[in-house]
Amino acid sequence: MHGEQWVGETNIFNTQTDEYQRQYLENATNLSKANNFTGFVVFYFRDIPGQTDTRGILRNNFTKKPAYWIISRQANSTNITINIDLTPLYQ
Repeated sequence: MHGEQWVGETNIFNTQTDEYQRQYLENATNLSKANNFTGFVVFYFRDIPGQTDTRGILRNNFTKKPAYWIISRQANSTNITINIDLTPLYQ
């Protein structure tokens, strides 16, 4: 491998349940680790205020969803850099 390889914009779709989101992000981070990716981007940090959107790993009131704990665990137990994009919060 030459250079860094990142997985980007992982949670750009609206998940129907917290459990589905958790499973999806757990699988994605595990695949990233298994394939020697060096970075992983969480695109939506928090659900978008005023919408029925559930993309974030935090709810509108900043309570942590199960997916948050997966991302936190992976960031602390692997050599993958986790980047959380805060830009969508202000759109």
